[in-house]
Amino acid sequence: MESFCKDESTVGIEMQITNVEESNNFTAGRSIQEKITGAFLVGGSSFDAWLTTTTAQVAQVLLTLPHTLAQMGITSGIGFQLLYGALGCWSCYITMCLYMDYVAILERHNARRKNHIIQWYEVLDGHLGRWWRASGLLFNCALMVSSATIQLIACANTIWYMNNSLDKRTWTYIFGALCFLTVLIPTARNYRLWVFIGIFMTTYTAWYFTIASIFFEKHDKHVQHSGPVSKIQYFTGATNNIYTFGNHALTLEIVEAMDKPRKYKITNVYAILYIFTLTLPSAFIEFAAFVVPVFAMWEKLLGIHCSQNYILKSIMLPFFGSINSVVGAIISSIGVYILPCLAFMVIRRHKESREV
Repeated sequence: MESFCKDESTVGIEMQITNVEESNNFTAGRSIQEKITGAFLVGGSSFDAWLTTTTAQVAQVLLTLPHTLAQMGITSGIGFQLLYGALGCWSCYITMCLYMDYVAILERHNARRKNHIIQWYEVLDGHLGRWWRASGLLFNCALMVSSATIQLIACANTIWYMNNSLDKRTWTYIFGALCFLTVLIPTARNYRLWVFIGIFMTTYTAWYFTIASIFFEKHDKHVQHSGPVSKIQYFTGATNNIYTFGNHALTLEIVEAMDKPRKYKITNVYAILYIFTLTLPSAFIEFAAFVVPVFAMWEKLLGIHCSQNYILKSIMLPFFGSINSVVGAIISSIGVYILPCLAFMVIRRHKESREV
């Protein structure tokens, strides 16, 4: 009887040990799965926000920036690209201020829901009412739908040049079906792997343009160089520069995915600075490769080709169009630049609001 009790006790202990081992193995397996998922698919850090912001900034516009400089002229093209980058940072800062105020209001009234993603039109509604909400919803929806459509067309055009066995419309349908699968991605917190791939390919493309233009560019003597000849071309180039920094429709979605949303203001600045390293070198080199002969002819026409006076040489830069067209280019992006700043001024016009 005593032996039976010992055996029964031993079996019980062995079963407990087995259960503990199975539990540990399950926990270890789950831990590895969580680590893999966390490393590649889940992220709420400032670095993740930087990746998403940088990827959303330039996209397919990178391929057209050399032509943009040709439309605006190299001096004004680069100058206004820097200007739009600065305006974009300021607009983002204003948007963040209004967002943090709105979050404070929700928390004060204990009205913030855990899994609810705050969007720009909701911030406008909370501060200024339904008419502002409608404006924000209209401009943001139009911008995002247009951008998504442009991405599909850009993908289809690119792949068509590589494989023209299918027409561009069919390639657009194919990429549309593939991109539609992104609906399965829950929030911006789960874009880490995809945006990392995106920024890697954008960086690769930009520097490929730059290096290839410097070392492998072959000039065709029959190429006809042209520059901006009308306000319409200048305006078109300006709007293309605006789209380069037009990710502000996604600002709050990116912020909502961050663990520390307040850090996004400086994160956005770093993203803009990085974009400059992608857009300016390649655009400058490719533009210069095509218009240097025009510059030389213009210098000779003005009689300053052999002059050592670099101040006079600045006359050669083609500054076509009117400064007034830039105003139109900025106004065309009301939802990205104008609306946030206007809303901020309306909200802060009262002393009580400024003190808060």
